[in-house]
Amino acid sequence: YQRRNQENLLNTVEDKKNFYMIFNLSGKEKKDISVDITDELVENNYGEKVSTGNKVLKIEAGNKTMSFKIPKKLSRKNLNWSFKNGILEVKIGK
Repeated sequence: YQRRNQENLLNTVEDKKNFYMIFNLSGKEKKDISVDITDELVENNYGEKVSTGNKVLKIEAGNKTMSFKIPKKLSRKNLNWSFKNGILEVKIGK
């Protein structure tokens, strides 16, 4: 993974079955948070958005958007997340 918006990322952990990312989102409410995995898109010479083949974990928290490159093998169908006391825990099954 590539870290952008590091100030909110507290830790990453990987075990045999899952990949975890833990974030500090103090001051945010669960209703204002969305988490998704998308393809990384770049603009080509013709102005078209094309996939790089990489995956991105995208987190929206109120007016802030964070993106993190994650391993290609991770997918949206195995994405789970929880939010409690300002801590967002994202779990992605391998």
